[in-house]
Amino acid sequence: MALENLKDLEQYTDDLLERRRFLHQHPETSFNEFKTVEYIEGFLQSLNHVEIIKPTQTSVIGVFKSKQAGSRIGLRADIDALPIQEELTNLDFCSMNDGVMHACGHDGHTAMLMTACQWLDDHYDTLEGEIYCIFQHAEELPPGGASQIMATGVLDDLDFIYGQHVLPEIEVGTVDIKTGPVTTNSDGYKVTLYGLGGHASTPSKAINPINLASKLIQAFNEIPSQHIDAQQSAVVSNTYIKAGNSISLNIIPDTLEFGGNIRSFDADVPKRIEESMKQILEGICGAYGVGYKFIYEVGARSVYNDDVKTTLLQEIVGNSLDVNVIERKPDMFGEDFSVYSQVIPATFAMIGSHNHTKETQYPLHHPKFNIDEGVLIVGLKMLLTVAIEYNKKITNMKLEGELV
Repeated sequence: MALENLKDLEQYTDDLLERRRFLHQHPETSFNEFKTVEYIEGFLQSLNHVEIIKPTQTSVIGVFKSKQAGSRIGLRADIDALPIQEELTNLDFCSMNDGVMHACGHDGHTAMLMTACQWLDDHYDTLEGEIYCIFQHAEELPPGGASQIMATGVLDDLDFIYGQHVLPEIEVGTVDIKTGPVTTNSDGYKVTLYGLGGHASTPSKAINPINLASKLIQAFNEIPSQHIDAQQSAVVSNTYIKAGNSISLNIIPDTLEFGGNIRSFDADVPKRIEESMKQILEGICGAYGVGYKFIYEVGARSVYNDDVKTTLLQEIVGNSLDVNVIERKPDMFGEDFSVYSQVIPATFAMIGSHNHTKETQYPLHHPKFNIDEGVLIVGLKMLLTVAIEYNKKITNMKLEGELV
């Protein structure tokens, strides 16, 4: 079925908006998406041609198995929200759950895929192959929902998987599709220092963990330039510190906690950073006779877009849709779609959600984050392009021996 025949999408617009706004009103944090997945599953049960799989308690997959031969394609949307208090109180569909909001656009991602399911069900007789619509939980919180779903084996036979993310840095109507790395490795670290408390008037009788933390933080900040090859990029950001008492400023504390985040692209860099941190801790804390506890939290790996299949999708989107296809530099945020891309040929795209004619668009994870809802129809078209045009193209190429 040629994509130019998708002229009936306008009849799905109202449902698309309604779903996004309902989800925005009812956000749930990672691993707690019980009502969200109940809402999605109830919708899938209303369709006529979908098989429902529940890989985990708070995720669901709708599978369309057509009567025609074709590839097995995965379409993924993340469904969880963030523990952030929404400040967009002027919206008539603002979050109804205190301290929780869709500050990363996952409400839009989910609504797009739900509506894609609706369209696929309505046009079931024209479909080819198998289409797995994956509503994934817990993208925001390690170890992440993607690893749990992959562990079930339900996606082992996919030929290709596609994901997308709204992005306020680019305009609605612009789509960023690139080969190679898309996002970074995203890890975290936590350090607890065990010093010796005392009176501020006699610091020589104490071991002040605050002084040691300042040395450690400075040394950690220097790891990318001093321990990592100049041809490889890395970022160490110290984001958290806790010690002492603001009321009793004459007390040197016993303990101190601090932590932060590490971003990198190359697969070998995170381990080298972890080892460097251990060496620095051993050297500085050992010199002062201070005990410590160190935790390195491995998060999402870098999402990697398959070169051949992503190039093919770039061409199809550029020729089929009225969008501006660009290739930006990789983004520095983490995304557990990487779990899929490590095993399955994958493409992850960024969909512009900014509209310069409207109020300022806040960044992802901001309490005033919102999308221009024009991005929803663009994202819907992207999902259907993969499910129909891309699926048909790679199936034909396989039959003709052009694609392994």
